[in-house]
Amino acid sequence: MTLAYIPPASIECDEASIKTRRIVTRPPQRNQNSRLKRPLIYPFKLDLNSEAYVKKELKPKEPIFDSKSMLNVGDGIIGAIISGLSGLPIRKNRATVKKGSGTHKASFLDIEGFVYVKLEKAFRGIEAKRYLTS
Repeated sequence: MTLAYIPPASIECDEASIKTRRIVTRPPQRNQNSRLKRPLIYPFKLDLNSEAYVKKELKPKEPIFDSKSMLNVGDGIIGAIISGLSGLPIRKNRATVKKGSGTHKASFLDIEGFVYVKLEKAFRGIEAKRYLTS
């Protein structure tokens, strides 16, 4: 189980478990990747303190979009903004809203079908520390 906090970390899986304060879905797009056997992909964005974890591994266990993607069950990414795409539409009405931190509620949702998510922006404190040590 590996957790990544620094971009450009990513995960690819058949099912992902997410936690976020805001889910933004985008219109479906035609799939341009010949390795993914789906005619449409469904882009989305997770905002305001988000997490995504591999719940079900790919079969065969080979990355499709990014050769550095994490593929094992339990691997995850955590950050301020996460973007991605799914092979099936995201059903926001299936999200469970409950306490996500000490002060905020969050949406918890499992995304089925092929899922690729990448970390767009790390937390402010992690970004500041990276630039101070460079």
